[in-house]
Amino acid sequence: MSVAFEFAFIFHLIPFGIGFTGGASIIIYLYYLLLWVGLSLLISPIVKTFYSSKNKTRFLTFSTTPLILVTIIVVYIDYSKNKDRELIQEIRKFGVCGFLQTDLDRQDNVFGGTFGMSTPNWQMKLTTEWAGYKKALSGPCRNIPSEIDISEDIEFYKEETCIESSDHDFEMCFRNYRGYLFSSIALIDSYINRHIILFDFNGLKTNEFNQLKSSRNSEERIELFINQFCNFSFNDFKQSAAWRDFKKLKELRNEMVHSLNPYMGLEIKEIAN
Repeated sequence: MSVAFEFAFIFHLIPFGIGFTGGASIIIYLYYLLLWVGLSLLISPIVKTFYSSKNKTRFLTFSTTPLILVTIIVVYIDYSKNKDRELIQEIRKFGVCGFLQTDLDRQDNVFGGTFGMSTPNWQMKLTTEWAGYKKALSGPCRNIPSEIDISEDIEFYKEETCIESSDHDFEMCFRNYRGYLFSSIALIDSYINRHIILFDFNGLKTNEFNQLKSSRNSEERIELFINQFCNFSFNDFKQSAAWRDFKKLKELRNEMVHSLNPYMGLEIKEIAN
């Protein structure tokens, strides 16, 4: 509740209590009548003082200024509380604070400054250039950074998997689950490849970076990437839950992509886990 609403709510606590306990309506009417009389008695001395004042303008200035200041303070507190509440809800829903994350993303040395565009207009042309990459498209078209599109794919397939499982449409549920697996591994490749493209364009020359450019094995690429670009070692990362989750994710994806088994058998609880 806002500050203003909380203040107004105080005057209605007694009638609400009477109503919830099954009290007679006449008691509620009587309460509001007494409230009106009480407020009138409170305000009447102010009104009398105003009419008896010789300098009414000065009286109004001195009497209304505190009220205006209090109103400004209440509105500011109300706005701050609502803003904080909205930020908390956003973080709980998305895991990040939107406007802070946007500023951090813009300052990122690799991903900052990139954006995508799309158009339904067949007369328009879009040309994108980044770190030696260049592509011209004629509308209708769309050109979006890979990691953005793939991240949205993951969220889309994850949500659709849950929706279809609730509707008992298991064919579509498993199809969306496969899309989720493919996109999850693709996002890792996209993340690593953007670093490779940028730093190759900037002329980085190290043995590990050259190996990273030519490697096609996921585990090896991650190891080379961490040793080249991260401030922690791959040996430490191998002991983490994130590495175990990746291995499990890759195992599930390979089972689907390479058709390692003659049947694609899945249980809902496997997807949930």
